[in-house]
Amino acid sequence: MMHTTRTRLSIVVVAAMCTAGFSSALFAARQTPAQNAPSQKSTVDPISRAARGTTGSLELSYESAPLRAKATSDLTAPILVRVSALAPSRYRIEYMGLVSGSYDLAPYLEQVDGRPAQFATPIFVEIFTQLPPNHGTDVFGLSAPSFGLRGQYRTLLIAVGAAWVLVPVAVVALRLARRKPPTPPAPVVREPSLTERLFAIVDDARTRELTTDERGRLELLLLQTLRSAAQESSSSPAALAAATEALRRDAVHGPVLRAVERWLHAESAGEAQHALQTLEALRAAQARASAHTPQSSTQSSTGAKP
Repeated sequence: MMHTTRTRLSIVVVAAMCTAGFSSALFAARQTPAQNAPSQKSTVDPISRAARGTTGSLELSYESAPLRAKATSDLTAPILVRVSALAPSRYRIEYMGLVSGSYDLAPYLEQVDGRPAQFATPIFVEIFTQLPPNHGTDVFGLSAPSFGLRGQYRTLLIAVGAAWVLVPVAVVALRLARRKPPTPPAPVVREPSLTERLFAIVDDARTRELTTDERGRLELLLLQTLRSAAQESSSSPAALAAATEALRRDAVHGPVLRAVERWLHAESAGEAQHALQTLEALRAAQARASAHTPQSSTQSSTGAKP
């Protein structure tokens, strides 16, 4: 039983090896001569010559059918062929050889219907090399050049120019970013007028007892306010004394001044309340006068128009 199994296994292995060999032979037979055949030795002069790796061309006539290059050619072929139609039955054959030698271009051409092209004579071209003998390189054996400043000088100059432009731009941008916004001007604080300072002390007197300094300022501010209302601007001591005496005798301002002096210098029961009332009456009178002044000035300016 084991002997029979071994015999059958040997037959299967031999059959597989024969099938693989037959397939390889068939595949090799189907390859085009253009891909397998090395350069051919020719005793006739070539129709055209071209350096290895460059393009050569020739023109020929073919009247049987339109021509084309075989599609089976690839970059591994020793020579590449391209066909261009110039006129009916007239073609330009362009070729580029990758291996030096003589080649017949006929195997690389066919009719557009797929049948091989028939030529009376071979179309021999010669590919020659411009390298010294035994140079040891081919078209595809050259390595890419390494990076170097000699080959990249343009890129280096562009980088240096960009850096030269970006440095001042960066400096200006940093300065603008660090610049502090302008400080807004301080608000203008209006100095209180004589009347406002006077009545501020009067308001304090309603809630508490005034100090000696505050009493002195109150009397002084009252005299200055009454003199300003009476349009008295003299500053000599005699004139000030005369103006104060005149204010005491004034029908409007005299009661106010006398009530405040009695309150501040000879205070008795009810004097403070009476003085504050007279001061409030003075405040109301001045408020009415200030409200009437713009209207009077407007009327006067209107009446002055022609």
